[in-house]
Amino acid sequence: MSDKKQQNEGKESKRINIRMPLHINDWVNEQAQIHGVSVTAFINMRLAEIKRQDDMSKAMAVMTNEKVIKMLEDMK
Repeated sequence: MSDKKQQNEGKESKRINIRMPLHINDWVNEQAQIHGVSVTAFINMRLAEIKRQDDMSKAMAVMTNEKVIKMLEDMK
């Protein structure tokens, strides 16, 4: 993606180089093609998915924490 395109989207980004085993690289390329996106877009899509799952897991941990539940019940 060009710098101009990134500015238009209003998102900051950083270029990185990734080393990965060839079989993983082949899989990433195949999956990107199947999804009809670039390799970069596919990797970003999967990382965003992992981050959402991690955020949800953290939120669930807070929501099921006994101290938090007690505090919420006391607020009623």
